[in-house]
Amino acid sequence: MRNSKDIRQTSRIAQNFLVYRLIAVNIVLFSVYILIQVFITSQVGTKSREIDLLRQEKARLRTENEFLKSEIQKESSLSSAMGLVEKYSLEKKDSVILDVSNLDRIAKN
Repeated sequence: MRNSKDIRQTSRIAQNFLVYRLIAVNIVLFSVYILIQVFITSQVGTKSREIDLLRQEKARLRTENEFLKSEIQKESSLSSAMGLVEKYSLEKKDSVILDVSNLDRIAKN
């Protein structure tokens, strides 16, 4: 009789010890998690200015890239037009472009 009572008491002590140990491990893990979050936030949080600068640089490079693409297209269309001149034996002629400021004087005359 006494042995079964001792065994129950011993198993209860072992269960309590296990519960306390699990609680302690959970507290340690939670503390480590919080410390890691604080560390990551402090490291990344200070780099927001650098991230903004990189985004601005990216936008500037994208604009410059679009400009260069349009220049390439303009040059390729110009070279294809020159190819047509040679292919069909077209004559090159100078064109005169009227100045907008002179249009008023021409209309009055």
